Amino acid sequence: MTRISSSMISDAGRADIMRAQRELLEAQRQLASQRKADDLKGYGGQSQSIISSKRLVSQAESYASVAKEAQTRLTIQDASLGRVSDALSDLKQKIIEGMALGEVGQLMERVGETFDTVKQSLNMALGGRFLFAGAVDDRPPVTADSPDALIGQPLGSAFEPDLRQGFVQIDETRVIATGPLASDLADQAMQAFQALAEANAGPDGPFNGRPTQAQTDALQAVLQQLDGAFETVLQAQGQNGSALAAAELAVTQQSARADTLSGIISEKTDVDLSEAAVRITQAQLQFQASAQAFNTVRGMSLLDFLR
Repeated sequence: MTRISSSMISDAGRADIMRAQRELLEAQRQLASQRKADDLKGYGGQSQSIISSKRLVSQAESYASVAKEAQTRLTIQDASLGRVSDALSDLKQKIIEGMALGEVGQLMERVGETFDTVKQSLNMALGGRFLFAGAVDDRPPVTADSPDALIGQPLGSAFEPDLRQGFVQIDETRVIATGPLASDLADQAMQAFQALAEANAGPDGPFNGRPTQAQTDALQAVLQQLDGAFETVLQAQGQNGSALAAAELAVTQQSARADTLSGIISEKTDVDLSEAAVRITQAQLQFQASAQAFNTVRGMSLLDFLR
Protein backbone atom coordinates (compact mmCIF):
# COMPACT_ATOMS: atom_id res chain seq x y z
CA MET A 1 0.00 0.00 0.00
CA THR A 2 2.85 2.38 0.79
CA ARG A 3 4.50 1.74 -2.58
CA ILE A 4 1.26 2.40 -4.48
CA SER A 5 0.58 5.73 -2.72
CA SER A 6 4.14 6.91 -3.26
CA SER A 7 3.87 6.03 -6.95
CA MET A 8 0.69 8.06 -7.23
CA ILE A 9 2.47 11.09 -5.78
CA SER A 10 5.34 10.72 -8.29
CA ASP A 11 2.94 10.26 -11.20
CA ALA A 12 1.06 13.41 -10.25
CA GLY A 13 4.33 15.33 -10.12
CA ARG A 14 5.36 14.05 -13.53
CA ALA A 15 1.95 15.02 -14.94
CA ASP A 16 2.36 18.52 -13.55
CA ILE A 17 5.82 18.82 -15.18
CA MET A 18 4.54 17.58 -18.54
CA ARG A 19 1.58 19.97 -18.47
CA ALA A 20 3.81 22.90 -17.55
CA GLN A 21 6.25 21.89 -20.29
CA ARG A 22 3.46 21.74 -22.90
CA GLU A 23 2.20 25.17 -21.89
CA LEU A 24 5.75 26.57 -22.05
CA LEU A 25 6.39 25.07 -25.50
CA GLU A 26 3.05 26.34 -26.82
CA ALA A 27 3.73 29.85 -25.51
CA GLN A 28 7.20 29.78 -27.09
CA ARG A 29 5.77 28.54 -30.41
CA GLN A 30 3.15 31.30 -30.49
CA LEU A 31 5.74 33.96 -29.69
CA ALA A 32 8.05 32.69 -32.45
CA SER A 33 5.35 32.32 -35.13
CA GLN A 34 3.17 35.20 -33.90
CA ARG A 35 0.21 32.95 -34.68
CA LYS A 36 -2.21 31.34 -32.29
CA ALA A 37 -2.14 28.07 -34.24
CA ASP A 38 -0.02 26.40 -36.90
CA ASP A 39 -2.95 25.45 -39.12
CA LEU A 40 -6.66 26.15 -39.53
CA LYS A 41 -7.63 23.20 -37.37
CA GLY A 42 -6.21 25.08 -34.43
CA TYR A 43 -8.82 27.82 -34.80
CA GLY A 44 -11.81 25.54 -34.41
CA GLY A 45 -15.12 27.19 -35.30
CA GLN A 46 -13.39 30.31 -36.61
CA SER A 47 -11.57 28.45 -39.38
CA GLN A 48 -14.33 28.86 -41.98
CA SER A 49 -14.58 32.58 -41.27
CA ILE A 50 -10.80 32.92 -41.66
CA ILE A 51 -10.87 31.06 -44.99
CA SER A 52 -13.68 33.27 -46.30
CA SER A 53 -11.91 36.44 -45.17
CA LYS A 54 -8.64 35.38 -46.81
CA ARG A 55 -10.49 34.73 -50.06
CA LEU A 56 -11.97 38.22 -49.93
CA VAL A 57 -8.55 39.74 -49.19
CA SER A 58 -7.10 37.99 -52.23
CA GLN A 59 -9.94 39.26 -54.39
CA ALA A 60 -9.59 42.83 -53.14
CA GLU A 61 -5.81 42.79 -53.68
CA SER A 62 -6.33 41.45 -57.20
CA TYR A 63 -8.80 44.22 -58.06
CA ALA A 64 -6.47 46.83 -56.55
CA SER A 65 -3.56 45.51 -58.64
CA VAL A 66 -5.60 45.58 -61.86
CA ALA A 67 -6.90 49.08 -61.07
CA LYS A 68 -3.37 50.31 -60.31
CA GLU A 69 -2.12 49.01 -63.65
CA ALA A 70 -5.07 50.70 -65.35
CA GLN A 71 -4.28 53.91 -63.46
CA THR A 72 -0.71 53.91 -64.77
CA ARG A 73 -1.87 53.19 -68.30
CA LEU A 74 -4.59 55.84 -68.30
CA THR A 75 -2.16 58.45 -66.95
CA ILE A 76 0.25 57.79 -69.82
CA GLN A 77 -2.64 57.80 -72.30
CA ASP A 78 -3.76 61.20 -71.02
CA ALA A 79 -0.31 62.64 -71.72
CA SER A 80 -0.28 61.07 -75.21
CA LEU A 81 -3.73 62.43 -76.04
CA GLY A 82 -2.58 65.84 -74.85
CA ARG A 83 0.34 65.77 -77.28
CA VAL A 84 -1.98 64.79 -80.14
CA SER A 85 -4.47 67.57 -79.41
CA ASP A 86 -1.67 70.15 -79.10
CA ALA A 87 -0.12 69.03 -82.39
CA LEU A 88 -3.43 69.22 -84.27
CA SER A 89 -4.20 72.63 -82.78
CA ASP A 90 -0.74 73.93 -83.76
CA LEU A 91 -1.15 72.66 -87.32
CA LYS A 92 -4.53 74.30 -87.62
CA GLN A 93 -3.06 77.58 -86.39
CA LYS A 94 -0.18 77.25 -88.85
CA ILE A 95 -2.61 76.85 -91.77
CA ILE A 96 -4.72 79.82 -90.66
CA GLU A 97 -1.62 82.02 -90.31
CA GLY A 98 -0.27 80.89 -93.68
CA MET A 99 -3.54 81.71 -95.43
CA ALA A 100 -3.73 85.10 -93.70
CA LEU A 101 -0.12 86.00 -94.49
CA GLY A 102 -0.20 84.51 -97.98
CA GLU A 103 2.75 82.23 -97.30
CA VAL A 104 2.41 78.42 -97.14
CA GLY A 105 5.86 77.43 -98.36
CA GLN A 106 6.79 75.66 -95.11
CA LEU A 107 3.37 74.08 -94.60
CA MET A 108 4.22 70.50 -95.62
CA GLU A 109 7.19 70.47 -93.28
CA ARG A 110 4.83 71.26 -90.39
CA VAL A 111 2.37 68.64 -91.70
CA GLY A 112 5.13 66.01 -91.57
CA GLU A 113 6.07 67.01 -88.02
CA THR A 114 2.43 66.85 -86.90
CA PHE A 115 1.98 63.45 -88.52
CA ASP A 116 5.06 62.14 -86.71
CA THR A 117 3.78 63.44 -83.37
CA VAL A 118 0.37 61.86 -83.87
CA LYS A 119 1.89 58.54 -84.94
CA GLN A 120 4.42 58.41 -82.11
CA SER A 121 1.80 59.36 -79.52
CA LEU A 122 -0.74 56.79 -80.69
CA ASN A 123 1.95 54.10 -80.98
CA MET A 124 2.93 54.65 -77.34
CA ALA A 125 3.66 51.36 -75.57
CA LEU A 126 3.83 50.29 -71.93
CA GLY A 127 5.57 47.05 -71.06
CA GLY A 128 5.65 46.07 -74.72
CA ARG A 129 1.89 46.60 -75.11
CA PHE A 130 0.59 49.35 -77.38
CA LEU A 131 -1.87 51.53 -75.48
CA PHE A 132 -4.13 52.56 -78.35
CA ALA A 133 -4.31 49.17 -80.06
CA GLY A 134 -7.16 47.84 -77.92
CA ALA A 135 -7.29 44.10 -77.32
CA VAL A 136 -4.78 43.42 -80.12
CA ASP A 137 -1.95 45.26 -78.40
CA ASP A 138 1.15 43.43 -79.61
CA ARG A 139 1.48 45.52 -82.79
CA PRO A 140 1.67 49.33 -83.29
CA PRO A 141 -1.78 50.52 -84.38
CA VAL A 142 -0.63 53.33 -86.72
CA THR A 143 1.21 51.78 -89.67
CA ALA A 144 1.43 54.59 -92.26
CA ASP A 145 4.95 55.99 -92.62
CA SER A 146 4.18 59.54 -93.74
CA PRO A 147 1.44 61.75 -95.21
CA ASP A 148 2.71 60.93 -98.72
CA ALA A 149 2.12 57.22 -97.99
CA LEU A 150 -1.60 58.02 -97.75
CA ILE A 151 -1.89 59.39 -101.27
CA GLY A 152 -4.42 57.37 -103.25
CA GLN A 153 -4.81 54.83 -100.44
CA PRO A 154 -7.91 53.91 -98.39
CA LEU A 155 -7.67 55.49 -94.93
CA GLY A 156 -7.94 52.08 -93.30
CA SER A 157 -4.47 51.28 -94.63
CA ALA A 158 -3.04 53.78 -92.14
CA PHE A 159 -3.94 51.50 -89.23
CA GLU A 160 -3.42 47.95 -88.10
CA PRO A 161 -6.54 46.01 -89.14
CA ASP A 162 -9.05 44.46 -86.73
CA LEU A 163 -8.40 46.75 -83.77
CA ARG A 164 -10.83 45.93 -80.96
CA GLN A 165 -11.64 47.84 -77.79
CA GLY A 166 -10.14 46.40 -74.59
CA PHE A 167 -11.72 46.44 -71.12
CA VAL A 168 -10.66 45.66 -67.53
CA GLN A 169 -12.74 44.92 -64.44
CA ILE A 170 -11.63 47.02 -61.47
CA ASP A 171 -14.13 45.76 -58.87
CA GLU A 172 -17.19 43.54 -58.58
CA THR A 173 -19.43 45.86 -60.59
CA ARG A 174 -17.25 48.26 -62.60
CA VAL A 175 -15.63 47.62 -65.96
CA ILE A 176 -13.70 50.40 -67.72
CA ALA A 177 -12.33 50.72 -71.25
CA THR A 178 -8.56 50.53 -71.29
CA GLY A 179 -8.29 53.23 -73.91
CA PRO A 180 -9.61 54.56 -77.23
CA LEU A 181 -8.49 52.97 -80.47
CA ALA A 182 -5.97 54.78 -82.65
CA SER A 183 -8.20 54.21 -85.68
CA ASP A 184 -11.08 56.02 -83.96
CA LEU A 185 -8.90 58.82 -82.63
CA ALA A 186 -6.95 59.62 -85.78
CA ASP A 187 -9.40 58.84 -88.60
CA GLN A 188 -10.19 62.49 -89.29
CA ALA A 189 -6.59 63.53 -88.72
CA MET A 190 -5.47 61.02 -91.34
CA GLN A 191 -8.10 62.44 -93.71
CA ALA A 192 -6.54 65.86 -93.24
CA PHE A 193 -3.00 64.55 -93.75
CA GLN A 194 -4.11 62.70 -96.88
CA ALA A 195 -5.89 65.75 -98.29
CA LEU A 196 -2.84 67.95 -97.69
CA ALA A 197 -0.45 65.43 -99.24
CA GLU A 198 -2.68 64.95 -102.30
CA ALA A 199 -3.15 68.70 -102.75
CA ASN A 200 0.58 69.24 -102.51
CA ALA A 201 1.37 66.44 -104.98
CA GLY A 202 -1.57 67.11 -107.33
CA PRO A 203 -1.94 69.42 -110.32
CA ASP A 204 -2.65 72.41 -108.03
CA GLY A 205 0.48 71.83 -105.99
CA PRO A 206 2.90 72.13 -104.49
CA PHE A 207 2.29 74.52 -101.60
CA ASN A 208 4.84 77.25 -102.27
CA GLY A 209 4.49 80.90 -101.39
CA ARG A 210 1.04 82.48 -101.81
CA PRO A 211 -1.71 79.82 -102.01
CA THR A 212 -3.84 79.65 -105.16
CA GLN A 213 -7.62 79.68 -104.96
CA ALA A 214 -7.69 75.91 -105.41
CA GLN A 215 -5.17 75.53 -102.61
CA THR A 216 -7.14 77.89 -100.39
CA ASP A 217 -10.29 75.85 -100.96
CA ALA A 218 -8.38 72.67 -100.12
CA LEU A 219 -6.98 74.24 -96.95
CA GLN A 220 -10.44 75.39 -95.87
CA ALA A 221 -11.68 71.82 -96.17
CA VAL A 222 -8.66 70.57 -94.21
CA LEU A 223 -9.39 73.04 -91.40
CA GLN A 224 -12.83 71.49 -90.97
CA GLN A 225 -11.26 68.02 -90.83
CA LEU A 226 -8.77 69.21 -88.23
CA ASP A 227 -11.61 70.70 -86.17
CA GLY A 228 -13.33 67.32 -86.18
CA ALA A 229 -10.09 65.51 -85.33
CA PHE A 230 -9.38 67.91 -82.46
CA GLU A 231 -12.87 67.46 -81.00
CA THR A 232 -12.54 63.68 -81.23
CA VAL A 233 -9.31 63.76 -79.24
CA LEU A 234 -10.76 66.15 -76.65
CA GLN A 235 -13.74 63.86 -76.15
CA ALA A 236 -11.40 60.90 -75.77
CA GLN A 237 -9.40 62.84 -73.16
CA GLY A 238 -12.58 63.42 -71.17
CA GLN A 239 -13.51 59.74 -71.30
CA ASN A 240 -9.97 58.77 -70.38
CA GLY A 241 -10.12 61.15 -67.41
CA SER A 242 -13.37 59.56 -66.18
CA ALA A 243 -11.84 56.10 -66.46
CA LEU A 244 -8.72 57.32 -64.62
CA ALA A 245 -10.85 58.69 -61.76
CA ALA A 246 -12.68 55.36 -61.52
CA ALA A 247 -9.38 53.45 -61.44
CA GLU A 248 -7.95 55.73 -58.73
CA LEU A 249 -11.10 55.27 -56.63
CA ALA A 250 -10.95 51.50 -57.08
CA VAL A 251 -7.30 51.41 -55.93
CA THR A 252 -8.20 53.35 -52.78
CA GLN A 253 -11.34 51.35 -52.01
CA GLN A 254 -9.95 47.90 -52.72
CA SER A 255 -6.71 48.58 -50.84
CA ALA A 256 -8.70 49.80 -47.84
CA ARG A 257 -10.96 46.76 -48.08
CA ALA A 258 -7.97 44.40 -48.14
CA ASP A 259 -6.43 46.18 -45.13
CA THR A 260 -9.68 46.00 -43.15
CA LEU A 261 -10.18 42.30 -43.86
CA SER A 262 -6.53 41.58 -43.07
CA GLY A 263 -7.02 43.33 -39.74
CA ILE A 264 -10.05 41.16 -38.97
CA ILE A 265 -8.05 38.03 -39.81
CA SER A 266 -5.16 39.27 -37.69
CA GLU A 267 -7.42 39.71 -34.68
CA LYS A 268 -8.42 36.06 -35.00
CA THR A 269 -5.03 34.54 -35.80
CA ASP A 270 -2.27 36.80 -34.45
CA VAL A 271 -0.83 36.54 -30.97
CA ASP A 272 -0.66 39.52 -28.63
CA LEU A 273 3.12 39.58 -28.21
CA SER A 274 3.08 41.21 -24.79
CA GLU A 275 0.50 38.68 -23.60
CA ALA A 276 2.57 35.83 -25.06
CA ALA A 277 5.66 37.07 -23.23
CA VAL A 278 3.74 37.09 -19.95
CA ARG A 279 2.49 33.57 -20.64
CA ILE A 280 6.04 32.36 -21.26
CA THR A 281 7.17 33.83 -17.95
CA GLN A 282 4.24 32.22 -16.14
CA ALA A 283 4.82 28.90 -17.90
CA GLN A 284 8.51 28.98 -17.00
CA LEU A 285 7.69 29.64 -13.35
CA GLN A 286 5.09 26.87 -13.36
CA PHE A 287 7.54 24.46 -14.97
CA GLN A 288 10.25 25.32 -12.44
CA ALA A 289 7.83 24.95 -9.53
CA SER A 290 6.55 21.61 -10.82
CA ALA A 291 10.09 20.32 -11.35
CA GLN A 292 11.13 21.44 -7.88
CA ALA A 293 8.08 19.82 -6.29
CA PHE A 294 8.72 16.61 -8.21
CA ASN A 295 12.34 16.51 -7.07
CA THR A 296 11.21 17.02 -3.47
CA VAL A 297 8.75 14.13 -3.47
CA ARG A 298 10.66 11.81 -5.80
CA GLY A 299 12.63 10.14 -2.97
CA MET A 300 9.86 10.23 -0.38
CA SER A 301 7.30 7.61 0.64
CA LEU A 302 3.91 7.95 2.26
CA LEU A 303 5.55 7.40 5.66
CA ASP A 304 7.48 10.67 5.23
CA PHE A 305 4.19 12.50 5.00
CA LEU A 306 2.74 10.67 8.02
CA ARG A 307 5.59 11.47 10.36
